[in-house]
Amino acid sequence: MAFLNDEPGADFVSDLLERGNRRHTTLSMHVINLGEIYYAVYRVGGEVQAESAYARVRGFPIRFLASIEEDLLLTAARLKGQYLLSYADAFAGATAILLDVPLVTADPEFRAPARDRLLQLLWR
Repeated sequence: MAFLNDEPGADFVSDLLERGNRRHTTLSMHVINLGEIYYAVYRVGGEVQAESAYARVRGFPIRFLASIEEDLLLTAARLKGQYLLSYADAFAGATAILLDVPLVTADPEFRAPARDRLLQLLWR
């Protein structure tokens, strides 16, 4: 969202996307979080802007995970049960945990699970 809205952290995400384009890093996102982007844009700008944002993000060098295996489901549910995270954010955190990669975020709700060493953050 920071990248799409040119908010603080957009430059960092731009650098990550460029690294992904050059295949210097692998970027992953669960489709639940893609849906979160869609509804956030939809609320502010309506369907046309949401469709545009969706298409733009789908074009990024990101591996989109579409299945919900039981370990992902339960890891997300545990995060949601233990911390004040939205369900979609719990899936973002669970995806990072299970892939053993840092989560790129500026969402302060992730500070507690990071402090408890459940996940790594690239804070932006």
